[in-house]
Amino acid sequence: MELARFTFIALNVLLSIAGLAVVGSGGYCIAYLWNLEESLQKLNDFELKINTKVYYLSSAFAINVGCCLVVLFTGGAIGAWTRNRCTLKKYWMVALPLATATLIFTIIGFMYYVGPILDTLQNLKMIRGYLAVDEKVKSITTTLELLVECCGVSGHYEYLGMVPTTCCPRSVWDRLIAESYQYCPSRIAFQRGCRSVALDLANEIITILGSVLTATIIFQYLTAFLAIYLSQKKNIARDVQTRLHINERSLI
Repeated sequence: MELARFTFIALNVLLSIAGLAVVGSGGYCIAYLWNLEESLQKLNDFELKINTKVYYLSSAFAINVGCCLVVLFTGGAIGAWTRNRCTLKKYWMVALPLATATLIFTIIGFMYYVGPILDTLQNLKMIRGYLAVDEKVKSITTTLELLVECCGVSGHYEYLGMVPTTCCPRSVWDRLIAESYQYCPSRIAFQRGCRSVALDLANEIITILGSVLTATIIFQYLTAFLAIYLSQKKNIARDVQTRLHINERSLI
């Protein structure tokens, strides 16, 4: 009984830390987008604007989810520590559907969201000239240039000398604007193409995210079943009797 209780508490502490990590990641993304928008305002070029609303909403959603997870798992740990049968019962009634929902959304997300993104990046065609580029490719490439610091699909040479400002480090944008540069000098432009940079980053994120989600789902199911076990009246009663017996022996 004690082993199950302490295992349950430890797992909930780990899941609470994971929830805090989600909150921190969402906050970092919002701060990054804030700085990015401030930098974009310096360019005064509507073609280089990107719609950050979806990124803000995603970050805010992540923060809300993380906060809910922290509250749930912290409450579960407290319930186990205080041996509160009612709290443990409510915990597993929430944790079990949550674990199932996490599993379903993870599968759907990887099948219908992550997969198409990787296919889009892998099939991104080389471009020739910034002004003549296909609008879809232009939008994807510009967004990647701003977010992951790359240039073009395969490299800055694709722009044929008219390298956009997004290919330059944001630290030099003020100087380029002051010197009335319309394009980024090739000598200071990012050398790597966006396709290779984005694919490397995406694969790294998918590996880490997949591992974290797998561990989280397993831990969620474990804590849910442990909560069911710990919330049983007979187990709580047996645990109380054991503690009373230990206290009586210590008094003798």
